[in-house]
Amino acid sequence: MNIRKYLLKKSSKGLRHSLTLTKKLVVLTGGEPFRQPISLLCEKLVNEGFKIQIETNGLLYRNIPKEVEVICSPKNTGNGYQQIRKDLLGHVKAIKFLISASNNLYQDIGTIGQLNADIKVYVQPMDEFDEKLNAANAILAMQVARKHNAILSMQLHKILRIE
Repeated sequence: MNIRKYLLKKSSKGLRHSLTLTKKLVVLTGGEPFRQPISLLCEKLVNEGFKIQIETNGLLYRNIPKEVEVICSPKNTGNGYQQIRKDLLGHVKAIKFLISASNNLYQDIGTIGQLNADIKVYVQPMDEFDEKLNAANAILAMQVARKHNAILSMQLHKILRIE
């Protein structure tokens, strides 16, 4: 579906009716949200009273309303982590690093802009779909969190096996 065409066809009333929810939080993630034309969508949702969060790798940017919060989940491509774009930094509320004991690229966090801005840093064990690897990842994530004074983030639904 072309989001831009859909939103242009919908009136504010129609949009409000189609987005009636008990919680007013919309999270845009999966793939890279900034590859899509999401500016108008964000603007419409903010105008309707929704809190918007975007999870991105921090390398792309589109003009978005100042109310939109960004969670940066950087990827290490083999040459370390790349800096978050300067035009995106003002929106970034947190950075989430995945930690893996078995993958050298993800055994520590990088400095990607968080030191120059007041950005919370989270570390989360990578889910490698293997109990032994995941246990090692959790231990390393705890060590990395202590080392960098970061916040440990655990996916409790996976630990408790809640689908």
